[in-house]
Amino acid sequence: MYTCSYGFSADAWKIWVPVLSTFLTVVPNIVVIVTTTWLIVLAVRVTNRGGDQVKWQGLMTVIATAVVYCLAVLPGGMFHILEPFIQDPMLYVQFFRATHAIVTINVMANFFIYSL
Repeated sequence: MYTCSYGFSADAWKIWVPVLSTFLTVVPNIVVIVTTTWLIVLAVRVTNRGGDQVKWQGLMTVIATAVVYCLAVLPGGMFHILEPFIQDPMLYVQFFRATHAIVTINVMANFFIYSL
């Protein structure tokens, strides 16, 4: 079975791929969490300054979108971290498909969340 997977020639990649994958998975999630928190704090400050109340629907939309994004990219991050250690070609293909399907569904859901 051809899985489109490839191996790295140097043994150093057995260490670098999980390290880089962890970094590239964790940093975007931290950015999403920090910007979501910053956006909520800013919204509360602006509404308090104007004497209004915070619109909870908007806050819940922002929080839900951030949480769903962070949860959706975790399987993909785990796949890329564990990729050098997956030996079974069928597991590799199924894990790859499942992780990318989750991210694709998340992207499509974001369209409906923001348009409604």
